[in-house]
Amino acid sequence: MGFSLNEKIENIRQKPEHIRMRYVWFWVAFSMIFIFLIWIFSVKENFRSVNFKGGELPEVNSPIPNIKEGLPSMENIEQSLQNEIGNSNSK
Repeated sequence: MGFSLNEKIENIRQKPEHIRMRYVWFWVAFSMIFIFLIWIFSVKENFRSVNFKGGELPEVNSPIPNIKEGLPSMENIEQSLQNEIGNSNSK
């Protein structure tokens, strides 16, 4: 009572087409469930490996500089506007 993959494949080939399509769709569904489970476990592991410090998101080293560093403060903007207004009134 040996099991041969070639015999099983040949047995399936002898069946009508609608039966062969059942085999195809069964294995497609089985494969997709397997892939989906692997994906779920990998996503779960990625979330587990993230280390949150005090509920805050971890700092990310971004190649884009912090935009706040290049912007003037509100005090600087107010001062420069007052200077501009003062200069335009004196002319």
